[in-house]
Amino acid sequence: MEEQPTDSGTRQKKGGKGKWVLAVFVVIVLASAVVYVWQPKSFTAQQLGQLGQQLQEQYTSPTLVLQAAPTGAVVGEKIKVDIMGKSLADVIGVQAALQYNPNVLTYDRAEEGTFMKQGGVGTMFLDVINTTIPGIISDIVVVKLGVPGNNGDGVIASVYFTAKSPGTSSIAFGKVLVGDSNAEIISVNKAETSVVVR
Repeated sequence: MEEQPTDSGTRQKKGGKGKWVLAVFVVIVLASAVVYVWQPKSFTAQQLGQLGQQLQEQYTSPTLVLQAAPTGAVVGEKIKVDIMGKSLADVIGVQAALQYNPNVLTYDRAEEGTFMKQGGVGTMFLDVINTTIPGIISDIVVVKLGVPGNNGDGVIASVYFTAKSPGTSSIAFGKVLVGDSNAEIISVNKAETSVVVR
């Protein structure tokens, strides 16, 4: 396979890596042993109550949340987007893709968070991130090298952007895989974010 350098200096592999990355993800796990989009509108008291119940249920169930800082930026400013895990249980690996507006934001890099490092156990942050399609960051993969899986809340990975031009960019999950120590896929809710560039 041919390798191409990206703007951030990381070498990215071209080609159909999706199947390969999924295979690596499963092998490592075995070896180790609602999207809810809210648009402003008027609510009745009953609708507000239902909304509160939905949000409560979402964040007491396994959830991946995108948190941007800042959510309002000027051209040239750096933006950090955390992939946060909420109410996770026995998680040993996460593979995720993100979607964003490439006319508004420029992808810089991704880094491993602290969630998988609980207890000082080794982890792998696989260097297979694919950015060949504008607006899509594929194959962000973090795996814990040991069992049991991790529980609770925390930052799984952080993705960094530069504000490119004025406009609004939603930042949403594409395909997501979350695995447990039994090599089973965990169903998770997903919550997106957005950034406004002035």
